[in-house]
Amino acid sequence: MKLKKYLLLLSLSIAILFACDSTLVSEECSCLPESDLEITSGTYYGYCAGYCYQELILNSNLETYYEKKSIYDADAYPKVAFTNSLTQAKYDSIYNSIDFSVFNNLPDTLSDCLDCTDGGAEWIEIKQNGQSKKVVFDAYADIEGLEDLVDILQRLRNEYSSMK
Repeated sequence: MKLKKYLLLLSLSIAILFACDSTLVSEECSCLPESDLEITSGTYYGYCAGYCYQELILNSNLETYYEKKSIYDADAYPKVAFTNSLTQAKYDSIYNSIDFSVFNNLPDTLSDCLDCTDGGAEWIEIKQNGQSKKVVFDAYADIEGLEDLVDILQRLRNEYSSMK
């Protein structure tokens, strides 16, 4: 009896393992490789009307987007939130756009006057293996050596923002 249960469990485990093989499933599979990599990106504007704060959180399986209200008219701008599965292709594209050497060697702030004249600030934070590095810069500016990453993250945030 125990042998039958063991064989059944072993068979199910093998079936699940092969079901999550990326060559056997579509890129919509939620069986993406486990990773503790998390990328957070966003913008904020100190003095604005409307939605003044955007945040996009990406990990190996999910993309989560938030927009928060203006402090001036909170009732007119309810919090917006979307969560979707992150496809393997999108995850690979984002991961491959990161030059970790460039990112890790950047100062934490790339501007002497973040959000001056309400030009806004933007950030990218990468967490992996218990380590975290956050870089803040002028909104919609490029970062030399990370142009593709910045572009991908900005496009994703803009896509979500247009959905509200």
